[in-house]
Amino acid sequence: MLINIFSCLQNQYISAFSVGLTVMVSGACFAWVSPVLPLLTGPDAIIPMDSTQLSWMISLIELGSLFSPPLAGFIANLCGRKPGILIAGPPMIAGWVLILMTRDVYSLYVVRLLHGFSVGVLFTIVPIYLGEIAAVNVRGGITSLLQTMWYTGFLYQYVIGSYLSYKNSVIVNLCLTTAVFIFFFLIQPETPTYFVIKKREEDANKSLMLLRGKSTITDIATEMQNIKDSVTKDTSNKTKLSDLINLSKTDFRIILTVQVLSTIRLLSGTITYSAYINEILRKADWEKVSPKVIMMVYSSITLITICIATLSIDYFGRRPLLLLSCIGTGICNFALGFIYWCKATGSIIIDTHSIRWFPALALNMFTMFFGIGLGPVTQTLQSELFPTHLRAIGNILTAYNLVIISFLSLRFYQIIIDLIDVYANFFIFSANCLLGAIITYVYVPETKGKTFLEINEFFHKKSNKDKTKNLEITRV
Repeated sequence: MLINIFSCLQNQYISAFSVGLTVMVSGACFAWVSPVLPLLTGPDAIIPMDSTQLSWMISLIELGSLFSPPLAGFIANLCGRKPGILIAGPPMIAGWVLILMTRDVYSLYVVRLLHGFSVGVLFTIVPIYLGEIAAVNVRGGITSLLQTMWYTGFLYQYVIGSYLSYKNSVIVNLCLTTAVFIFFFLIQPETPTYFVIKKREEDANKSLMLLRGKSTITDIATEMQNIKDSVTKDTSNKTKLSDLINLSKTDFRIILTVQVLSTIRLLSGTITYSAYINEILRKADWEKVSPKVIMMVYSSITLITICIATLSIDYFGRRPLLLLSCIGTGICNFALGFIYWCKATGSIIIDTHSIRWFPALALNMFTMFFGIGLGPVTQTLQSELFPTHLRAIGNILTAYNLVIISFLSLRFYQIIIDLIDVYANFFIFSANCLLGAIITYVYVPETKGKTFLEINEFFHKKSNKDKTKNLEITRV
């Protein structure tokens, strides 16, 4: 029996890990600028850039992501989740080749747009793929792999970008990206849910048997019937982009919940810290530890805590981890804001000179709390909450939301510094996190151990309950 369970988990996790590798190399694309920034400024820069050009290069990856979600969603529905993921490979590879062949600012702009396109594709389709290949009892852990592998890409990039030459780091990135798409993900199966949607029952059975490590259709009959029931229920009223203005209350509540959680995750400060951690530490005037080392420690803590959360999410549940994460990150952000406010105003409340190490500690504590919940749990909920008929359009909307919030967060960081000071950013992040804790406690359901059908029924009942209350108020 133990061998059968291991075989089941092994097949699911191999497929999940393989698609996770595509996310890892996209995370490396996003984080590429952080370790190479010193090489792009100053008189000896490989590609001389001023602060405005640097700022645009950092944020253009988000604009690149604006173009890919509709195409990704269309291909995921028409051709399959797997082909949709594979289209992220060529632009990513082309970007690394362009870096090797050119040495000018505008080429880097194009590279960031290409890489952004790939990131948008993956963040649209990978949550669908992970949610559809995972068994109910391990779905939380598998869907959390997206954030785990995203931050693995950060750590990998911080290491090779810090210790390899500019050219050699790009060559390593190019080779790894090519290997991931050709030798790892290309051989993975399509999801059984997609085959059910396309009425290809034989292919659906083969896919599910492979993922579950089973040899006969009888062994997967119950789960296959659950998939069919879920698809039948969810596709009875298929949603198009034009239907968003006439969504049912249930679907609207689901979409709003996912968008709010995604916004809270990004406005916690994580996207800004990943790009500007060197600058934040420099403002603290603490020079005992190299920024390269702090970057790697920061990324390592993020990865370790996300891995712990991934392994424990199906034990503790989603809500407890998310609540703890929101409160912890809120406190850390507030502490950072208070320290930099004292430094900016010359306040004598705290001797900021004697605790120049504190921002580094607070940033690492922040990423620890972020990795516990806001990172992996919000991604898990995105994979779990969208019913079949909303998955494509829901993930497109989420991708656009993530792109817009990320771009604004990166661009307004410097604007807020110019208008007020850096501490204002931290106070804004803190308020967002604490608001997230309240929203989680009041509105976010616990999805641990529930099927997609059961999760959808929860929102349906909540919508009916609200409707009943409104009718009672009207009668009064």
